[in-house]
Amino acid sequence: MQPTEPSARPPARQCALTALAEALAEPPVLLLVGGERGIGKTHLVRHLLAHPALAGRTALTGRCLDLYDRPPLLPVLDALAAWSPPARGALPPLTGALRPLLPELAGHLPPEPGTPPGDPLHPSPGPHPSADPHPNPNRALCALLAAAGPAVLVLEDLQWADHATQDLLRHLLARPPRDLAVVLTHRDDPASTRDLLTLLATRPGDGMRRIEHRVEPLDSTELAEFAARRLGSRRPSQDFVQALHRRTAAIPEVVAEVLDQLATAGDQFCRDPAPGDASRGDPPPDAAALAALGVPGRLRDQVLAAFHTLGTEARLVLAGEAVAEAVATVRHLADVAALPGPLAARGVEEALDHALLHPDAGGAYRLRHPLARQALYEAQPPHRRQELHLRAARALLAEHPRPLPLDRIAHHYRLAGRTSHWLRYAEAAADQAAARAEHDAAADLLLAALPCAAASRLRVRLALKLGRAALHARTGHHAIDALRRVLDQEQPAAATRGEIRLSRGILMRNQGYGTVGLDEIARAVPDLETRPDLAARAMAAIALPSTTGLPLVEHGAWMARARRMSLRVQDPVLRLAIAVNHAAALMFTADPRARQAADALPESADTAAQRTEIARGNASLAYAATVIGHPQRARTHLDRAQAAMDETRTYLSGHLATARLLLDWTTGHWEDLPARAATVATDYADIPDLVAECLLLQGLHTLAVRGNLTRTRELLELAADTTRYDTGIVLPSSAAALARIETAAGNWDRAVDLTSPVLAHIRRTGAWMWATDPAPPAVEAFLRGGRRREAECLVREFTTGLQGRDTPAARAALATCRALLAEATGHPREAATGYERAVRAWRAARRPYEAARATEAEGRCLLDLAAVEAQPTYARALLADAQLGAAWDAAHARHTLREHGIVLTHRRGPRGYGNTLSPREAEVAQLAGAGRSNQQIAEALFLSPRTVEQHVAKALRKLGLHTRADLAPRRAATPTTPAGPAGP
Repeated sequence: MQPTEPSARPPARQCALTALAEALAEPPVLLLVGGERGIGKTHLVRHLLAHPALAGRTALTGRCLDLYDRPPLLPVLDALAAWSPPARGALPPLTGALRPLLPELAGHLPPEPGTPPGDPLHPSPGPHPSADPHPNPNRALCALLAAAGPAVLVLEDLQWADHATQDLLRHLLARPPRDLAVVLTHRDDPASTRDLLTLLATRPGDGMRRIEHRVEPLDSTELAEFAARRLGSRRPSQDFVQALHRRTAAIPEVVAEVLDQLATAGDQFCRDPAPGDASRGDPPPDAAALAALGVPGRLRDQVLAAFHTLGTEARLVLAGEAVAEAVATVRHLADVAALPGPLAARGVEEALDHALLHPDAGGAYRLRHPLARQALYEAQPPHRRQELHLRAARALLAEHPRPLPLDRIAHHYRLAGRTSHWLRYAEAAADQAAARAEHDAAADLLLAALPCAAASRLRVRLALKLGRAALHARTGHHAIDALRRVLDQEQPAAATRGEIRLSRGILMRNQGYGTVGLDEIARAVPDLETRPDLAARAMAAIALPSTTGLPLVEHGAWMARARRMSLRVQDPVLRLAIAVNHAAALMFTADPRARQAADALPESADTAAQRTEIARGNASLAYAATVIGHPQRARTHLDRAQAAMDETRTYLSGHLATARLLLDWTTGHWEDLPARAATVATDYADIPDLVAECLLLQGLHTLAVRGNLTRTRELLELAADTTRYDTGIVLPSSAAALARIETAAGNWDRAVDLTSPVLAHIRRTGAWMWATDPAPPAVEAFLRGGRRREAECLVREFTTGLQGRDTPAARAALATCRALLAEATGHPREAATGYERAVRAWRAARRPYEAARATEAEGRCLLDLAAVEAQPTYARALLADAQLGAAWDAAHARHTLREHGIVLTHRRGPRGYGNTLSPREAEVAQLAGAGRSNQQIAEALFLSPRTVEQHVAKALRKLGLHTRADLAPRRAATPTTPAGPAGP
């Protein structure tokens, strides 16, 4: 199998490829291509020969073979045998000596020396008197290669070249033909190049340049593209790419082996597609799937074949390194392998020569990639592995400088079968990891240790530590289930039980168990009477509001209790956590005191735990500030959170990523937003609320930019079904967008039905600051459906609910609702003024999309008044839509104008498009090419199906196509219009 790289090469590699090809285009030149096994040398050569700079040159390619009895000159003869030389008589007479070696070219070569002139094809039995008694084909081969010019001679795997081939190359390089470029590939490990040193040291003859190029492993971007192309699925997650890089060292041939094995393994190693991934294709593999795979068969055979050719010392050293699972010094390898130092050093040198070991920094050594380690590890008998693990643990304890690598020591004791040692060091390693804020590592160790612990006291202690670590880790449901088992099976003291239950409840809330998590936290409070610090934290956790949670007054009561209890808390981390929750709760509820509480939080801290709380608090504050309409404050909090974050991919990092996406959406920064949301949804597929927010943003973008109503419904409904502990984002916004679709289609009762459940939640909780999105479409649907009294009642409730709340976004929505009422009651001038007031309010809240919608509504009222300001107002709305890319809304605005007989034109006057698609035809063609029916296109662009049919017919005629299916691959270039064409 040949290694395959992505066809789209990165700029750096493309520049290098072009430079090498241009160098080969100016012979005579020698190019030496080095690199380790499977790195892609053949792939590079293939791209070189296909480069435009070498067009018209003859390519002669041969490969040296790893055969015990290698035929002389085989790669050169293979290269020439595939060549089609010119007609007989054009080659030098000297090349006739090659007839016995190249029977494929017998019809083109001159007569063999010693053949009677009259019978060139039937030589006499004896040699001609003029024949050379010591024939040497080198001169003849060089003459034939010279005659092939301009040509490129490629000989691959030169480390296996026979002596005759090496001798020919020295002859060729000493007297290079003028029109010949030579490309030689070889492995650059010591054992492979030892026999080639003389040849590689050969100085080319006069006029021949020598160029050396080493092929390097794939970088992360190339690896991600390679994986996506090889698997034929969605672009893999960042976690998967990182795991693939660790497992394969990004060597293309090894990557290809692993990905092919993964694809063959099928669905058992593929998780369900992330709900936020709107692309099509097979589900992307999970990073955990790589660990579940064995070593690919061919790779395992290669590693073991090389292993068994080594001497005893080298095999013992490699077995020791396979067990050590890390870079190791000669001394460490000697201790694990139970070898004297000099013998271990000799084994290391032999393994280095054969490229099975590689040098690392600080005089240490390592196997090239985990797959080689796994192959060697599995080749050892089980009892031998246990011995090696026990020696590895003891070697680390004896040799390693402090602090000890406790996790590695625990790992070796576990696999050595020493359970008591394993539990002791695993707990210590978890403590060490937690102190470094490596919460994922700590949680993993504790999750592994808990089932092995027999003593009740130890199990409870480990559960306590697991709960603390898991709060900042990504453990999925595993930690929740483990803590439940401890609570069910053991009888801890009340305070201990309360702490475990508190941790479990917070995990349940974070991991998507919704209000069930709040119930678990509330159950913990009575057990924490003697622990005011934890009791206060539990109360503060319950105090954070939710769309489907408690009434705000109850959340506020819990926060008041938490604040009073916090006066008795001594732990600075817990005090900070309570302060963070207090500030976030105030911001989510648009309390005017939120700014002061947020500003009182520290921006930095000395300990990792405090920095984590600062990052968590600022991420939540950024969410809340975005929702209520303070984007500048939201961006400040995002920056503070990012500054306090570590590099790990925890729940908190996903929380921060979705907060940034939400802010970008509301403020009109939509560049690559769907792709970024899909990536976050894939990376955090185990956290439902983060996935739901990504689905929401993809759905909103799909509606505004593409006008794909079917896909919009799918995404928004899935978002609402996925969210668990929604804090005023997913449920209100998804219901509002779906209601807009139904209102546009005239389904007003359906629009009311969509907004009613979320408005019922808002009424029950009193969280009217979260009615920003659903209130205006609900009011509009009521009014259009003739239910004016219900609309007026909703506006009054909205007005009362916002009293004393600092929420610019909700107040802009309220202004929109009041303008809708004025418009419906037959007061267009008052309504236009109201919409103008709403536009200013939306702009003050930095929400350009909503401002454009209010501007369009203002223009609608001015049209009813036949006011001269109507067209300029609509032009402003269309310009705003064009800047955002909101094609669906622009289509709605143009539809309204057409109903009034108005067509906005450029200042230079109407334009004729001739055989070029008009903007509207391009919109329709793109949607038709994407498989939409005329009815679906009509809904998306606010046209009649008959008009759509006419546009499709015109597009087919102008593009010279016959059927709608022919439109699929086309992207017609059209002039810029205020709205821009809708995407498929």
